[in-house]
Amino acid sequence: MNRMEEFQKFIANNPSLKTLVDNKDYTWQELYDRYLQNGEKDPVFLKHMNESKNEEETASTITSFFDALKGVDIDKVAEGLNSMKKILNVISEVTSVEPSRKKNTSFIKDDD
Repeated sequence: MNRMEEFQKFIANNPSLKTLVDNKDYTWQELYDRYLQNGEKDPVFLKHMNESKNEEETASTITSFFDALKGVDIDKVAEGLNSMKKILNVISEVTSVEPSRKKNTSFIKDDD
């Protein structure tokens, strides 16, 4: 296999490198020259492949998140939140001191 065929196979195995040419960052000739000089370990190739890998991982994470949301019953979540709100209101009422009770206790005379 000659160097041109190796380069073509390398690009076929790393299709994201095509965006370097599509975005007009490099020409095919420039990429091929880099491949001839440094092979697959060229810093441009490594950087772009790492960025592409990170983008794929991010996309995968986002997809997983939305897949998890598909199984969520929004009505049940709303019902649960309303129940929690009611519980917090009850706790708030029980733990708060009424101002009228506080005032009345100051006027009670101790007969000791």
